[in-house]
Amino acid sequence: LAYDPSSLNPWKKGASSSSSTSSSLLFSHREFSMTIEPQPGNEVYIRYQSFPSQVELTSAIIKRRPTKIDIGAVFNHPPKDKNAVSNLQTIQRELVFDIDLTDYDGVRNCGCEGAKICNKCW
Repeated sequence: LAYDPSSLNPWKKGASSSSSTSSSLLFSHREFSMTIEPQPGNEVYIRYQSFPSQVELTSAIIKRRPTKIDIGAVFNHPPKDKNAVSNLQTIQRELVFDIDLTDYDGVRNCGCEGAKICNKCW
């Protein structure tokens, strides 16, 4: 398998796409989810967020200050419109491996554990 990471970035000059319209369609139909913490210890998970452009996504990140952002699948409609459409379906997904550093506490020998990270275990 081979992939070109530049093809995933619609703002990069020379990205592999048939047109800027298809890139913007992929972006506006992609799900973003965010975990926010409005009060310490009170996490809220917000799903089915989508944005027409990078500017709007950036604005939402600055406004909400999420502690975690997940980039999800591409849908046949903008995910934010899920209540207005009857047939929201996934049309594209990437294979993702989510490996948390805390899964390696048993084999780290630097003294770090949990969320603590040093240059050696990073």
